[in-house]
Amino acid sequence: MAKKKKTAEEQHVELEGVKYYTKDFNQEQVAFYNHLIDLSKKERNMAFNLQQIQGGREYFTSLLGVSLKNGEAESD
Repeated sequence: MAKKKKTAEEQHVELEGVKYYTKDFNQEQVAFYNHLIDLSKKERNMAFNLQQIQGGREYFTSLLGVSLKNGEAESD
């Protein structure tokens, strides 16, 4: 079932236990809020990318280890 998108009247931020509705924000507050939303998205994307990088590094480290154990490296 599709998630219902919150309307501007329903969107809110809770800071220090106080709920603030975005419909009541001035232009500056809207800009700050939008920055926070964008930064949160970037943080999730970076975490995802880091996970991929770490997985790739482990994979290639494993391949190198197997190759070295099989004597495929040139001897000095």
